[in-house]
Amino acid sequence: MDKKYFICDFARSNSGKTSTLNLFVNKLKLFPQVTHTYSNALYNGDVWELFEYDGKKICVVTSGDNSDDMKEWFEEAFEAKADIVVCASRSKGKTIDCVNEYAQKGGYDVIWFSNFYSNTSKSIIDTLNACTVDSLLHLIEKLLNIKFLEK
Repeated sequence: MDKKYFICDFARSNSGKTSTLNLFVNKLKLFPQVTHTYSNALYNGDVWELFEYDGKKICVVTSGDNSDDMKEWFEEAFEAKADIVVCASRSKGKTIDCVNEYAQKGGYDVIWFSNFYSNTSKSIIDTLNACTVDSLLHLIEKLLNIKFLEK
């Protein structure tokens, strides 16, 4: 059986987790060989997205502030048979526990990362978020032994 992964952006509140994951979703949509199979707009402006490439499924959940909601979204990822779940979490508290609990429940290894952050200009923050997304894509290519090709 192939390994499955939770890849979680964990950081304090208002540090760009959701912005980075939304950028990641938009970048995945640019690859012609990636099929965007499902989208669910969540109540707070966050999204639950499912993509497929070469038989591998990638689920992205942009919200990580409420562990009760996260449980429901992780269950949906399990039902979709996601190979990779990309999500967000606060840097402490119940959301970290939720990620660990559900990763273990679903047989996933957990990879934690923090996006780059700066309190400078928006253009610097946008550049840093783009660098984080590129690194995330490269990691997923290595984990799933695939190659994303842009149009």
